[in-house]
Amino acid sequence: MVELEDLLQATGGQPHGPIHATRFTGLCCDSREVGPGQLFVALRTDWDDGHEDVLAACQRGAQGVLCERPVDPPSQPVTCIVVPDTHVALADWARWVLKKRQIEVIGIAGMAGKTTATEATAAVLGATEPLLKASGGVVDLAVALAGQRPEQRLAAVELACEVPGELAELAAICAPRCAVVLNMLPVRRDGAGSEGVAHEMARLLEGLPEDGWAVLNCDDPWVAAMARRTAAQPIWIGLGPRADVRASDV
Repeated sequence: MVELEDLLQATGGQPHGPIHATRFTGLCCDSREVGPGQLFVALRTDWDDGHEDVLAACQRGAQGVLCERPVDPPSQPVTCIVVPDTHVALADWARWVLKKRQIEVIGIAGMAGKTTATEATAAVLGATEPLLKASGGVVDLAVALAGQRPEQRLAAVELACEVPGELAELAAICAPRCAVVLNMLPVRRDGAGSEGVAHEMARLLEGLPEDGWAVLNCDDPWVAAMARRTAAQPIWIGLGPRADVRASDV
């Protein structure tokens, strides 16, 4: 659920035209997949401009539009909110919602295996308590939060690192209490880019509270070295004897 009041306070957005809907059933950035009652977010990318799809989204039932420039109103009543940057607005809204709803986050990072680890974490912990799962970047996190149920107060969030700065942005939004760092593989065969990603992962650990947990792969020397960057309690995972939680027969 997306409340208009939260959206306005979190983003500083301004209504364009009359306000109709003040609550939206979900959030969508693809006009082909938008559902009735949802908020359509017009994102700009290198290959597409969501502002060109606003009318199509409204025709499919969107009751709200978050955009960077005013759009011609469709025939049906739709609430339009204008912000300087829709990607930044999604990040600000996600940060606001996580704090307001007091959702505790487990952030899962690494150069490989993040999605699988997030799925496994959600499957195990979700068996005993309601858990929200988010895989991908800021947009995926915002979509997941828009569908969050009130009883879901714990979230397993994949911290993507596809482009420089993405992991750091997600970590700042989520402020996880527990961070899992799986591995550090070279971005390229010559190792270029590894130091930048390692720095972002280390910053993730630096942001953990003292009563938090840093779950680290002790078999990866890059990851093991990050333990000194956090005041949180380290929990070692891996195949070797140093691991607190060790896999065998794999």
